[in-house]
Amino acid sequence: MRKIFVILTLLSVVVMSRARAADDSNPTQDLGGRIFTQRCAACHNVEGADLVGPALKGVSQRRTEDWILNFVKSPVKMIQSGNTTAKELVKKYHDIIMPDQNLTDEEIKAVVAFVESGEKYRPTDEDMTAQGILPKELFAPEKPSKFPLLNDNEGYAPEQPIAFSHKLHAGDNGITCQYCHYGAEKSKNAGFPATSVCLNCHKVIKRDSIEIQKIHRSFEENESIEWVRVHLLPDFVYFSHERHVAGAEFACQTCHGPVEEMERLRQYSDLTMGWCVNCHRETEVDVHAKYYSSWSKKEEGMTVADMGGIDCVRCHY
Repeated sequence: MRKIFVILTLLSVVVMSRARAADDSNPTQDLGGRIFTQRCAACHNVEGADLVGPALKGVSQRRTEDWILNFVKSPVKMIQSGNTTAKELVKKYHDIIMPDQNLTDEEIKAVVAFVESGEKYRPTDEDMTAQGILPKELFAPEKPSKFPLLNDNEGYAPEQPIAFSHKLHAGDNGITCQYCHYGAEKSKNAGFPATSVCLNCHKVIKRDSIEIQKIHRSFEENESIEWVRVHLLPDFVYFSHERHVAGAEFACQTCHGPVEEMERLRQYSDLTMGWCVNCHRETEVDVHAKYYSSWSKKEEGMTVADMGGIDCVRCHY
């Protein structure tokens, strides 16, 4: 009898806890947070700095409800109708027009309620999958991962099959980045060094080292070293090392940080879309550089954005 009483008591606690959780939940808030996370967050912050488009907090004070509903559903129709506010907004953000959103009035209102509330929304696994993001634990530095690494992996520093030190090679010994990453100045990809490149030096230097013996074994058995990739953009993003290294003459450290100080290579910058877009907005182009000799319209002080550097099709096509 006592056991039955205990079981019934536990059941009542569980039921009451679930009922209390249901009372505390806000379906509209959850809906708005989910839609914002899956469909808006790539181009908009809730508040703070602008990304591709403006931060959205305060939009209900800046615009009427009808304006918001119509603009979200079809920005193009709003512009074609001659709406002055819509035209000025698109011009301010470099003529980048948001795609039509197939959302109901209730869904749009839920998003507005979410951004105005200031509350945080914790993305679910479903949200992360929709964005192509893997759960954070899969790429924690202490867990080297063979999974694709997408989005913000700042700080990711996996253990490698050979304990290669960038500090020793690029820092202490002053070996240039392009000696190993030979494609950076002339190709989309920087490239991984072939085992034979390592052996240019290590045929003689530190041959007896356990780590160097792994390189010799790889070469002799004709098996590639399975390096764990640190930096990886999604497949739908185009990035050219040549344009940044040969064209903009960026040092590798601009994006990759002080690699010459890293014993184990880590992702230094977050490499998110907003990070790239802000760089393109702020960086002035040397219009006299050889790389831009074929450009017809060149003016001093032009930024990358002025040359089309934040057009969607520049990176997504």
